[in-house]
Amino acid sequence: MTSLLERTVALALYLQGIGSGAKVNSSGEAAVLSKLGSQKDLCIFDVGANTGQFLTLARKALRDRKFHVHSFEPSRAAFEQLRENARDCSNVSLNHFGLGAEAGEFDLFSDAPGSQLASLTRRNLDHLGIAMQMTEKVRDRKSVV
Repeated sequence: MTSLLERTVALALYLQGIGSGAKVNSSGEAAVLSKLGSQKDLCIFDVGANTGQFLTLARKALRDRKFHVHSFEPSRAAFEQLRENARDCSNVSLNHFGLGAEAGEFDLFSDAPGSQLASLTRRNLDHLGIAMQMTEKVRDRKSVV
């Protein structure tokens, strides 16, 4: 019974786009870009940019518009790949830190270096066969909203 409940919850979260940010085409991010209409001079914050999946999507979707993306990624391995993926992007600012409610140094938990699943919360993903046992010290800066 527990297994069925866990699968149902996982499916419900997936269908809501929760926790699926690594899959930009199914997370709702593509839908947001399509709703921008004819707005010009866009300033976009990609917080938790990982290796640039959303950046690639935005560059494709907004290719005929003026826009600037501020990408934030605290993971060292993911940031290095993000830097490589954005090397020819003059309209991107890369930031090797996270944004959050508090500034400081935090543990980033993941299953592998540069993982799309990395989080400041040690999530229990055992039901998916994923062990979030790697940690990396990362910097966050306080976001002002």
